[in-house]
Amino acid sequence: MNPSHKRLILAAGLGLLLLAGCDNAVRAKRHAAFIVRGDAASALYPVAVARDSENVSITLKDAAPTPQVFSIDAAGHATQFNATINGHVLMVPAKFERLELRHAGATPVTIVDGDTVK
Repeated sequence: MNPSHKRLILAAGLGLLLLAGCDNAVRAKRHAAFIVRGDAASALYPVAVARDSENVSITLKDAAPTPQVFSIDAAGHATQFNATINGHVLMVPAKFERLELRHAGATPVTIVDGDTVK
């Protein structure tokens, strides 16, 4: 094989690897792990938490009340967070590190994006 062809093939291969690396760097997280903290017996303790594109779906128990959702920052300050509910599934934007589900009379539950835990 001609040495210039070898260099061309090598350069093309390296270019593809670089392109694949850049694609993975800018792609949204697809397989985030979430950590749920709180009393598993609480009515607010979710059945499942999963990333769905740019949102996170939080599946609540059948008997769960509709909670208020708060984003908790690193200093511990709570800010009410927008969520939509469809049946027993809360949809929240995946722009949080830590969420807290609250409802009067129920033990609060915290959901942490496992990718942000150090």
